[in-house]
Amino acid sequence: MGEEPETLFIGKDVPYKVIEGQLCKVIGFTPFAVILDGEVKAATKVMPYALLSLESPVLPKGKEYILRIAHRIDFSHLWEAFKVRGIDNKKEEVLIAYVSSYRNIWLKLFSSVHPKLHVYIFPIGHLEQCYDRNFKPDNPNTWWGPIAEWGPPEDWH
Repeated sequence: MGEEPETLFIGKDVPYKVIEGQLCKVIGFTPFAVILDGEVKAATKVMPYALLSLESPVLPKGKEYILRIAHRIDFSHLWEAFKVRGIDNKKEEVLIAYVSSYRNIWLKLFSSVHPKLHVYIFPIGHLEQCYDRNFKPDNPNTWWGPIAEWGPPEDWH
């Protein structure tokens, strides 16, 4: 049997700046909280709401990358994508973009307490197409449009 890949945590073992503004494919969503009657119910105050297993062309292959989800809004968007809407794994993939910089000076000062993720559902293969320099979509306007998306409120940028 093969060896288990080394597990690296984004933010601890790998700096957030490595994935900032890049697309990552979510290959696993492990929630530690639930949403009941529209409210996030966390298991404890010290655990993250969820963990995401990620892969991306910007991350070296052969390792497992984990992102802790510590913001309630980010968790809500992921819950909506995976648990409410659902993902057809044969046709769709969930991509995230991590954004930590805000234009508003006050939001920059308190960026650690704001949501960071944009969550997208695209047809399978979209991530690879994004990083393929030779790929040319038939219609860029429709190609870039996700099937579904969630993100921080627009006024938080």
